Amino acid sequence: MMLLTFIEIVFVDLKLYFRDWAAAFWTLLFPFLLLILLMAAFGGDRHSAAVSLDIRDQDGSPQSTAYAESLEQILGRIESVRFKVSVNGTPNGSAIVLTIPNGFGERVSAHQSATVAASIRGARSPLVDIAASILSSVNDRLNITAGRSPELVRLSFAQQSKHGAELPYGPYLVAGIAAMVMFSTCLFGFTVPLVGFQRSGYLKILEVLPLPKSMFLAGFVLGRILVLTVYVAFFFLFAYIAFGIVIGRGAASLAGFSVLAIFAAGAFLSIGLLIAAIAPTRSAASALCSLVYFCLMFISDLFISTKNFPAFVNAISSAFPLQPLVRAFRAQLFEGVPLTQQTGALVIASVWMLLCLSASTVILRYRSQ
Repeated sequence: MMLLTFIEIVFVDLKLYFRDWAAAFWTLLFPFLLLILLMAAFGGDRHSAAVSLDIRDQDGSPQSTAYAESLEQILGRIESVRFKVSVNGTPNGSAIVLTIPNGFGERVSAHQSATVAASIRGARSPLVDIAASILSSVNDRLNITAGRSPELVRLSFAQQSKHGAELPYGPYLVAGIAAMVMFSTCLFGFTVPLVGFQRSGYLKILEVLPLPKSMFLAGFVLGRILVLTVYVAFFFLFAYIAFGIVIGRGAASLAGFSVLAIFAAGAFLSIGLLIAAIAPTRSAASALCSLVYFCLMFISDLFISTKNFPAFVNAISSAFPLQPLVRAFRAQLFEGVPLTQQTGALVIASVWMLLCLSASTVILRYRSQ
C-alpha cells in the first residue's frame, strides 16, 4: 500500500512539474535550442560520416604522386565514410595526416619496404577508428593491385596529440549542456518548489497524513531524477541524429558516465537543499539559485572554453563541483578515460555533498528550535 502511495506521489509530482510551462521550457526545450544555435554558429562541418584527411607528399616522386592520387580516388568512392582528402594542403583540423617521406619513390622502385606515417590528430572517436581501418585496407589493396608485396608500403598509425587534447566543439558542447541541465533542474526544479512547500505549510500538512515526510521528499527527488534520466537520453539521441555526435565509447563508458551523473545529482541536490535551508522565501530561493547558477554557468567550461580565462577564475570554478564534473563527463564519454581516473571529480562532488548536507541539517535544526 505504501509503495503504491509512493508511486502515486511521484506521478503527481511529475504532472505538477510539467504544468509549469516556464520551467518546462527552460529545463527541457531551451537546451535543444542552445545546442542548435551554438552548433550552427561554432560547430562547423559536423557531418556524421566525414573525416578530413591530409596527404603530405615530402618525396614528390612519380611513385609518391601516383600513390597519393590513387588513395584520393579510391577513398572518394567510399560511401560508408566520407573522406575529405587534401594533398599538400593546409591541415586545418585534419583528423588524419599521412606523411609520405623522402626516398619513398626510390625504395618502392627498388622493391624495398617504405613506411608512410599516419598521424591521428585530436581526440579518438569511433568514426576516426573506422576511417583508419578503411585506410589500412585501401593501402593493402593498392599494394596487391600494383603487384607489390602487401607489406611493401606500410602505414604506421600514431596518436600525435597527448591525452586531454581539445575536443571538437560538438562533443564538447553536448557534455556541457547535459551538465547545465542537471545543475539547473536540481536548483530551479528542486530548491524553489521545496521552499514553496515549506513556507506555504504544505509540508506540515503531511504530518497528519499516514505518510512519512521522508517518503514524500524521496518521491519529490525521484521525480526530478526520472526527468533528468529520460531527458538526457533524448538529448544524446538528438545530438547523434542531428549532428552525428557519437555518445560514449561502449558500455563501460556509458556506465562510467552514469556513476558520474549520480554523484553530480547528489552534489547539485545538496547545494539546492542548502539554499532551501537558508532562503526565507520562495523569491529569495529563486534569487539565490539564479546567482549561483549564472555565476557558475559562464566560468565552468560548459559551452565557453575557459583555457584563456585568468588563472584565478579557473581556480575558483574548479573548487565548485560543476567544472570538474563536466570535464569528467567529456573524458568519460568522448576520450575513453576510465572511471578510475576520475577520482578528482568524484571526491569534489562527495565533499560538496557532505558539506552541504551537514550545513543544511544544522540550519534546519536551529530553525526548528
